[in-house]
Amino acid sequence: MEVHHSPVRTIHHFACSGGTVVSKCIAVCGDSFFLSEVNPLAPYNDIKFAPLDLLSQLQAQYRNMTKQYRMEFFGDQMRLLARISDQAKRPICLRDHTHSSFFRPGGVHESELLEALKVLGYDTLSVATVRHPVDAFAAMLKNKWAGGIQNSFEIYCTKLMAFLDYCERREVGLWRYEDFCLKPAETLGQICERLALPFNENFLEDFQNIKLSGDSGRRSADIHLRTRRSIAPDLAAEAADSELYHTVCSRLGYTAAVDEYPLQRDFQSH
Repeated sequence: MEVHHSPVRTIHHFACSGGTVVSKCIAVCGDSFFLSEVNPLAPYNDIKFAPLDLLSQLQAQYRNMTKQYRMEFFGDQMRLLARISDQAKRPICLRDHTHSSFFRPGGVHESELLEALKVLGYDTLSVATVRHPVDAFAAMLKNKWAGGIQNSFEIYCTKLMAFLDYCERREVGLWRYEDFCLKPAETLGQICERLALPFNENFLEDFQNIKLSGDSGRRSADIHLRTRRSIAPDLAAEAADSELYHTVCSRLGYTAAVDEYPLQRDFQSH
C-alpha cells in the first residue's frame, strides 16, 4: 500500500451520548478532513441520493456487497483519501459509527472501522467519549434506536462494558461527556493532545458552523451540563436492580442513583 505519513485519527462513541458536539469541536481543530459516521462493514439498507457512491446503492438495492467486497472498497477509498490528505497536508479524522458495530443484530464488540484500518496497515490515534448510561439509554429509547438490543437496559450495559474493555485493549483514550460539558476547553485540549491536533482557542464559536451527519442531539450552541430529564419509573427500577449497571457506574465514576447528580467522582481520562 502507499505510505500515509500521518496517523488516521478516529473518534468513537455510542448513539445519544453527546458525541456529535464533541466531534464538531474536534473538527475545528487542526484543519483536518473530518468525515462522520464511518463504518466499512455497516449494513447499507436505505436507498438515498448518493451520486458518488455506486457500491452503497448496489448494496441497498441488491444486497450483493460481501465483507470482502466492502473491505476492498474501503481500502480503495482510504488510499485515495490518504493521497489527498498528504497533498493538502491536512490530517484525516474519522468519526466511527460505533452504534452499527455494537448494536445491530449479530453485531460485534469492537470498532469495525478501527479494526479495518489496522488490517489495511494505517497508524491510528483514537479517542472515545461516554455518557452516563441511564441518560444515554433513555435518549436511545426516545429516538427508537434500541431495537437491536430489544430495548433492554441490561443488554445496553453489557455493550457499554464491552466498549470500555475494547477501548482499554486498543489504547483508545476515554473521556466523559459530562466533563466536556463542565470544562469544555480543558477537556477538548486533552483530547486534541491525545490526537496530536492543535487546539483551537476559538472552538466555541467555530464549531457552530460545522455540519455533520448523525446530529440528533442538542440544538443550542451553549455547551453546559444540563439538568437530567425525568427517568421513566421502569428504567429507574431496572437500573436499581442491575449489578452490571452499578459496576459500569463505579468504573466510570458515575452516581448510580438516577435522582442524583450524575458525577460521583473525578474520572482519570486515559
